[in-house]
Amino acid sequence: MKLIFGIFWFLAFLSLPSHAQDKKVLDSLTNIYQTAKQDTTKILALINIAFEYRNSNPDTMMVLSPKTLAMSEEISYKKGIAGSLYNIGVSYDYQGKYPLALEHFQKSLKINEELNDKQGIASNIHNIGNIYTSQGNYTLALEYYQKSLKIREEIKDKKGCIASLNNIGVIYNAQGNYPSAIAHFQKSLKISEELKDKQGMTASLNNIGVIYDAQGNYHKALEHFQKSLKIREELKDKQGIAGSLNNIGFIYKNQGSYPLALEYFHKSLKISEELKDKQGIATCLNNIGIIYDIQANYPLSLEYYQKSLKVAEEMGDKELIASSLNNIGRNYYALSNYKMALEYHQKSFKIAEEIKNKRLVCYTLNNIGDVFKQQGDWSKAIEHYEKSLKIKKEIGDKWATIYTLNGLAEVYKKQKTYDKSILYAQEGLQIAQEIKALAEIKMLSQTLYETYKLKGEYVKALTYFELVKQTNDSIFNIDKAKSIANLESRFLLEKTNLENKAKTLQIERMEQEAKLYQVVSIFIFAFLILLLFLIFFIYKNWQKEKNAKQIIASQNEKIEAINANLEAIVKQRTEKLAERNKQLEDYAFYNSHILRRPVATILGLLSIFEMEEEQSKKEEILRYLYTAVKELDTVVHQIQDAVAEK
Repeated sequence: MKLIFGIFWFLAFLSLPSHAQDKKVLDSLTNIYQTAKQDTTKILALINIAFEYRNSNPDTMMVLSPKTLAMSEEISYKKGIAGSLYNIGVSYDYQGKYPLALEHFQKSLKINEELNDKQGIASNIHNIGNIYTSQGNYTLALEYYQKSLKIREEIKDKKGCIASLNNIGVIYNAQGNYPSAIAHFQKSLKISEELKDKQGMTASLNNIGVIYDAQGNYHKALEHFQKSLKIREELKDKQGIAGSLNNIGFIYKNQGSYPLALEYFHKSLKISEELKDKQGIATCLNNIGIIYDIQANYPLSLEYYQKSLKVAEEMGDKELIASSLNNIGRNYYALSNYKMALEYHQKSFKIAEEIKNKRLVCYTLNNIGDVFKQQGDWSKAIEHYEKSLKIKKEIGDKWATIYTLNGLAEVYKKQKTYDKSILYAQEGLQIAQEIKALAEIKMLSQTLYETYKLKGEYVKALTYFELVKQTNDSIFNIDKAKSIANLESRFLLEKTNLENKAKTLQIERMEQEAKLYQVVSIFIFAFLILLLFLIFFIYKNWQKEKNAKQIIASQNEKIEAINANLEAIVKQRTEKLAERNKQLEDYAFYNSHILRRPVATILGLLSIFEMEEEQSKKEEILRYLYTAVKELDTVVHQIQDAVAEK
């Protein structure tokens, strides 16, 4: 049996009006929720907010959805109840709790049918199909997808048609019906291109690439994966980019270019870790484990399977847990540690049965049968093979059915129950020839050759021996052709890679030149600004200096005028001062000469008057004294006239 996990299929899951968590969308919805006056508007906004978190934070979705359900039930708002039940179903689907998811989708569907909401009906039917796909029940899944497609075509929901067509294609691929699968993917791509729906285009291109990969046309597969990757890079869809890188890694794995495969898986892993996308992380870790498994590096393979298991357990994703446990079991089987292999396969089986994932159930049952066959416990091997066979026939997994039929044939051959061995081997061979599975035709022809030989029917044994040889030659020729095709494909891949690297280098160089131009432009702009500022500064200083000179000149003129005026005043005052000095000199002269004489006369007469006793002489002295006083008065007036200002 093949190891589980691998290429990223893009099952179209969306139904409510949203695509992936978008900050602008969330902000808009949050604003509607906060400003809404009606309860119904609030509920619908919160339902859409919850749905936006389905990829980035499923726990948030699971917290919000029961809240919106309670709010809707409180006011008997059926549309809100249906939307909330739908979101809860989505949450359980992400957790791998398929029975609970199915239960909630069916409840939501019932309400949508009561409301005659065809959009809601189609969405629920579509997601019920997703549950059956996850459980490996391809017949029922196809039935539901086709019902959903029919309704969407009636209501002209083109985006919904893209989803349904893609998922129908996925089912046809699982059934080995590649022409029908690719036809549906191409229809989906055509509608996406008409609508210019880039997200839809990337999913369809990816799925077409998966078909080409399954057919061994690796160049075509890579071409479609790279187209899908290019659009995702334009959209900055990191989760989609991680998926495309993973798928390109698988092309290299299928071509045997394991170092390149590991390189792309690690690139995908890095982005998934940045996004904290645990499902992407678990898938990439598992795929890295598959590479080491193919290289028979079982310790390293086991390490990555266990890392994948740890992440799956953190998520609580039971499908991922069961798949990882199954792969760890296959690892121990390859190491011939049948005890540990059986333990892990039984753990995987228990979970697969719990979540009713029929595909995983039948795969683990087959693997348990392989372990018992190797241990020689024929009855338990037959028991598990028969249970596995029954489920595989129910879900229509033809390729897996071949291996179970061969397992039963080998066990009966070991028990020497040759007729039963031949019966199972021939049934397996018929299916292998029907689906043109050459390796499986060779395997069953070998079993039939050995059984007929042991039975002693050598003619029939020889017939199957010849078939083994013919098939082996065909496989050799095909392998040879594939090797040539692979060499051509590798050459084209390397050429494409070199061209892409050259383009990348050219883009990087252009970006660097643009950055340099930007830096130089900024520098020149800054220099011009600085130069203009400097010129302005010099001009302003010149203006100030000019104004200052004008002011100084004006002030000098004023000072000169003032000086001239002062000189005139000084001259005038000097002249006045000279005149006054002359007056003072005249005064001093009068004072020292003219005035002194009458004063001296008066003083002398007074002295004589005091000494004279005779009355007659005193009277004469008084007459002289009177004359002297009159003279003094005349002198005083003369002095006043002499010193008075003119």
